[in-house]
Amino acid sequence: MKNFFLKSDFFYDSNNIEDYIQLILSDMINGLKTKGKKSGQQMFRTFKLPVQKNPINENVIVIDAGGTNFRSCLVSFNSEGKANISNLEKTSMPAIKTELSKKDFFAQIANNISRLKNKSNKIAFCFSYAMEILENGDGKVLSLAKEVKAPEVVGCCVGKELKKELYKQGWNKIEKIVLLNDTVAALNAAAIFDCEKKYESYLGFILGTGMNVAYVEKELAQIIVCETGKCNTIPQSKIDIGFDLTTATPKDYIFEKMCSGGYLPALILYALKKAFEVGLISQSELPSSNFSMTDANYILQENIESNISKIIDKFFERSAVLSACAVAATVIKAVGNFTPEKPIGILCNGTTFYKTYKTKERFENVLDNVLRKKRNINFELLQIENDIILGTAATVF
Repeated sequence: MKNFFLKSDFFYDSNNIEDYIQLILSDMINGLKTKGKKSGQQMFRTFKLPVQKNPINENVIVIDAGGTNFRSCLVSFNSEGKANISNLEKTSMPAIKTELSKKDFFAQIANNISRLKNKSNKIAFCFSYAMEILENGDGKVLSLAKEVKAPEVVGCCVGKELKKELYKQGWNKIEKIVLLNDTVAALNAAAIFDCEKKYESYLGFILGTGMNVAYVEKELAQIIVCETGKCNTIPQSKIDIGFDLTTATPKDYIFEKMCSGGYLPALILYALKKAFEVGLISQSELPSSNFSMTDANYILQENIESNISKIIDKFFERSAVLSACAVAATVIKAVGNFTPEKPIGILCNGTTFYKTYKTKERFENVLDNVLRKKRNINFELLQIENDIILGTAATVF
């Protein structure tokens, strides 16, 4: 393999991991100081601390609008606070296939939850896009990523617009609609299930279609959503710069495009075409235009020694390492200037994290080196079934 292609076009330097952590951390600190106005990461305040326990004898409608899928259900809490999930339905996220107006976007969301009409007067809405969380619990959309095409939605308050649409469709009075990010939902799930209080603090980490981190900022006494995918301090390669110009959001979500499953297949395909141009792979090896994460994983499992496998694996490796750098920076920001006696609970969610070749293993190895061995900060990676739904549901109370 021609080393110049790997080194000059899309590699990270394994000797610079500490530098990457510091670049991300500096961007976080700047984002907090300027409320995100002069940083890549916008560091959104939530005005909430982690939920400590489930409510009792309550029902709530839950919406989870992620990068690819749109899920909705009813969550019922019994007299002991145990949650039951019913009427769960999954469909595709609105405005993925075609561009939608603001009216059509919220109408489609309302249609998606029509079967839950009047089953509760409370709605907990996990909206996994950049939002400014307002003190009344609503969320103002600042940008859309993951190739969602609904430009009129930017600037809207999601809860307010959805409530108007639901009333048009004959819903009874809605007491409240609370907005949150999926990282906050994941963090809350970790806190709720930590009955023995074995963790010093919690992080919510998502590596799926998109990528992001949330943590508890002690100085502000609230959860902060970092919008890690928008970090722009990590140097881009020639491949990254060229690929970025082909996306719906050029020069934005730079970090997410280097790490997340929503972009990796297209990024890898772009790189493979460049590899073909310099003679690293043959025309017959070039994947089709619908190349997916499943295809990439299959190629790696078939022949790890081929040039095409080596190129794919380097992108997967970079995704794992840079994601770990982002989480390490967030842990360091969360613990401050002391070594916690108890571990940090990191709730990890996302198909890219769990189903991509060696990602979890590589991710944990980086954290072990930079947190446990170098800084004596212990941590545990957590996985909880239905974490986003349960962490979302409890937030509304």
